[in-house]
Amino acid sequence: MKPVRNGNFPNGVSPHMWIYNGRLEWYAYTPNTADYAKLADRITDYAEVFQDEDMHMEMSGMSM
Repeated sequence: MKPVRNGNFPNGVSPHMWIYNGRLEWYAYTPNTADYAKLADRITDYAEVFQDEDMHMEMSGMSM
């Protein structure tokens, strides 16, 4: 949970994105530099799972 300056969320919010008025936005929270760095690290970790799989398939002569 992240603290926000909104009285509707006294315990903060769990950061997530949503579509509002046709635009993708953060819901009730604005990430800071550290949040974006953590998010980038998690995305890299996730993408590496697939990169490793692709490299293994290429090395074994298989194609997708």
